[in-house]
Amino acid sequence: MFHRTILLTLLIIVATALPVRSTSNPLVDSLLVWRNTARLDLVENHATPAIAAARAVKDSTTLLSLLLIRGGTRAGSGQARQAEADLREAMALADHLDNAQRYLQCIRWLSVAVGRQGRGDEAAELYRKLELLAQAADDSLHLGWAWVGTAYDHHLSGRPAMAVDYYVRAADVLERHGEIAGALWASNGLGMALRQTGRYNEAREAFANVLALAKVRGDVVNTATALDNLGRLDLQLGDPGLAEQRFAQAAAIHRRHQHHREGLVPCIDMAEARQMQGRYDIAEALLDSVLTVARGMGLRDLEVLAANKLADVHMAQGRPGAAAALNHEILAGQEMPSLMADTETRLRLAQSLAYRDSSITAVKLLEEISAPGSVGLELKVAILLGDLLLSLSNAEQAVMVLEPALAKARACGADVEQVELLTHLGRAAAELDRREEALANYSEAVDIWEKVRSLPTDPAWRELRGTVAGSLFAQAAALLMEDPNRTEEAWSLVQRYRARTLQERMNGPETIAVSAIPVPDLSIFRRQILRPGEVWLEIVEGKRSSVMFCITPDTIQAGLLPGRQQTQPRMQRLGDVVTSRDLSEPEPAAALARSLLADWPSFAQQAFQGAKRVLWCPDGTWHQYPVVLSKFKVCITRVPAAAVLTRLRHEHRTSAKRARILAFAGPDPHGTDLLPGAKAEVLWFKNHLRNVETPVLSSLNADISAWKEVDVIHLAAHTELNALQPWNTSISLGRTDSAQIRAKDIAKLELTARLVVLTGCTTVGSRLIGGEGMIGLTGGFLSANVSTVLATLWPVDDAAALHMTTSFYEGLADGLTADMALARARCKCCSRRELASPCHWAGFTLVGDGDILVPVRRRMSRWPLAVTLGILAIAIFARYRYS
Repeated sequence: MFHRTILLTLLIIVATALPVRSTSNPLVDSLLVWRNTARLDLVENHATPAIAAARAVKDSTTLLSLLLIRGGTRAGSGQARQAEADLREAMALADHLDNAQRYLQCIRWLSVAVGRQGRGDEAAELYRKLELLAQAADDSLHLGWAWVGTAYDHHLSGRPAMAVDYYVRAADVLERHGEIAGALWASNGLGMALRQTGRYNEAREAFANVLALAKVRGDVVNTATALDNLGRLDLQLGDPGLAEQRFAQAAAIHRRHQHHREGLVPCIDMAEARQMQGRYDIAEALLDSVLTVARGMGLRDLEVLAANKLADVHMAQGRPGAAAALNHEILAGQEMPSLMADTETRLRLAQSLAYRDSSITAVKLLEEISAPGSVGLELKVAILLGDLLLSLSNAEQAVMVLEPALAKARACGADVEQVELLTHLGRAAAELDRREEALANYSEAVDIWEKVRSLPTDPAWRELRGTVAGSLFAQAAALLMEDPNRTEEAWSLVQRYRARTLQERMNGPETIAVSAIPVPDLSIFRRQILRPGEVWLEIVEGKRSSVMFCITPDTIQAGLLPGRQQTQPRMQRLGDVVTSRDLSEPEPAAALARSLLADWPSFAQQAFQGAKRVLWCPDGTWHQYPVVLSKFKVCITRVPAAAVLTRLRHEHRTSAKRARILAFAGPDPHGTDLLPGAKAEVLWFKNHLRNVETPVLSSLNADISAWKEVDVIHLAAHTELNALQPWNTSISLGRTDSAQIRAKDIAKLELTARLVVLTGCTTVGSRLIGGEGMIGLTGGFLSANVSTVLATLWPVDDAAALHMTTSFYEGLADGLTADMALARARCKCCSRRELASPCHWAGFTLVGDGDILVPVRRRMSRWPLAVTLGILAIAIFARYRYS
């Protein structure tokens, strides 16, 4: 399906290399020049009146030439229906005039116009007719073009090996005739057929050769097509960031040369890349625009392609009903343009049905797909079908589907698909009591995941690789835990999954190799990192089941929890309640929180209730769980991973006897003054604490040098969340663009601060990444060597923020650790009637190491000092007066 447009474009653009032969008619010669230089408007404007004039004088020869030029131009610009009318009339004239050369040209262009309307069988018949007529006329050039069309038909019909053969023959013939552009286009088709068979390295080589030669020749169409094809390989096997760059380059070339139809293809590919990044709104808008254009131009193949990609976006947005409706609409419409298009649509419909618990119906739909049309599609079908069969407790049948697919994935180097296939096979083997086989499958999957995840060079992309592995690590750990002697091994395995992107940033941007990510030794972690009274609670969430570890300095225990499918809707309800401002007291939210806590193993519940300090390392939907609702007096700190805590405590720094505090109030993005709540916070600092620096806004406009030599950084500033690219989340330090400091810029700093307080909206993170946690400003500061960050899980109003933060600092001034100070601040806030609702206090959380002391000192009030001095002065005066 991906390649349909590219191959059709071959027949259009390169066919211009064999235009209607020049005649003594200067208008025909001009039209040919305009068509070959993409001046489509000039062709339409001049050919249309000339056609009417030729009809009026019954000049059949001129009319044939004009209709053929306008029909070919319309087919090339996407006006397939209008092109078909011109070309059928031209065919009739060529037959009447017994002009065999024109007749062959009409067939070639007509096959393009028909194919672009989604009538694949009819187009294939025209290719066969062109081949027979070319052979009869001993016209090897048109025979080469017929082979291109035949190869294309084999490609769409799921016969890639035959497509490869025909493309090789076509490229050879076209090159011998001097049709270099045509030969390059056939090589583009060859690369796509090779990719279809799973021969990815050979496909990449073919595309790279086309790109190099096309650039040398100035062949913009083949250049753009090769870029787009290479981008698709990057999207599937390599670096998606590089793929997006290639798509943008291809789209720019088509736009610059007014290739209106061809330019839609990289737009669809770009939308897929953006959807993979989580940029759903942008992807949806782009695909909607492509759909509108494709339907308006009668381009059935592009309509189906764009609609299927839009269904993917709907599924990613959690809208399976919208996706299913779109798939049903496609299947109920006109004839499907190809076998691959039909498979793509049915696969997506099955995905949406499975999402809505219609697994049996989805299985039946997938089993009806007898020939997917490409190796990539075959693997996708097998992955989904195997998963569904496992959910229906049919492990043996799942193995029969998954094992052949795994062999093909190994043969073609489809690493991402191998991870999913091996994960499903591991689960199937475990259910069939083949424990060692299951562990071997999981082990191989983990090794491949390490390689796959480390491949993209851009961390913003690399972090997304973690999302494919949640079920893998949860299932593997659960299987290991069946043997009590292997619990420690299970925990160590999980640490390979946790917080990779953050750890890489802490180690430095150049350190991305697997060996650079340290996996903590459990015995050292328990005895040297954990402290007396601390409990480490860690969850790894899978689709159907999750694993929880409960570790103290003396023990390690592990158990199972329900998976994401069961937890997510309940967590969503809890989130709606806990953030509601209509609640006047915490009990309704606390009751929901306790119901989720009831799913925990009994040993974890007991350890949690009796702990002095809880180090909370959640995963997946559990990041939304406000643990403090269950027992909000307990000291709780979020930690991204054991490796992060290990590093923070190994690099323990002592503060000065009196902590230096930098308190900054940011500008109001909707006004000309500072943020009102931020202004009040900074004023409190000046009046109540010592060693406080309050930089003026203009002097701190993107100048963060003042951050580097203080112990506490308090930023009461506007946060610009970037939920799609969380490392680009920024905090406003001024009113210019350069004053927006991003998380990835913060991560590069080396700060001396032990504590950072962020009182803006949702400062914990702007996006949840499986295994990585909440990525955003908090991660940036941890990467910059800050020990602890106080942040917010959701927006909090000014009054609550002021009360929470001032109470927190008062606790620090009283000598409490950071987590104890926050626990006391929550209690104080909850005790006030107007702030008792959890929305005001449950969203404040510490991330990092909460067991730190920050020597904040109170500012002594001037009135007691003045009174003391006054009394002393009176006493001295009285003594001398009455002595």
